[in-house]
Amino acid sequence: MTSHFKMRAAQRGFTTPDVMNVLRRGEIIGEPEYCPEFCNWKLSVRGEHDDGCLILAVAVSAGDQCQTWSQSVMLITGYIRSGGGGYGDAQ
Repeated sequence: MTSHFKMRAAQRGFTTPDVMNVLRRGEIIGEPEYCPEFCNWKLSVRGEHDDGCLILAVAVSAGDQCQTWSQSVMLITGYIRSGGGGYGDAQ
């Protein structure tokens, strides 16, 4: 978890356990986008949060050989959407 991500999380009112919960139990929004420049997949994941819906932007490393998936996840940013557009709503 980068210092930028930690700063944004503190500013926007979510915690590391919130993030882990969304990564474990949330759902991917839309289609992952492959980035050949950085050999990774960019995607958004959303899940339940006490204040609405926590949406995370993440990048999943495709590894040295540009495999389909690996276990390395870079957290880019996150935000909470309250009210409409919450978890389970159509995007």
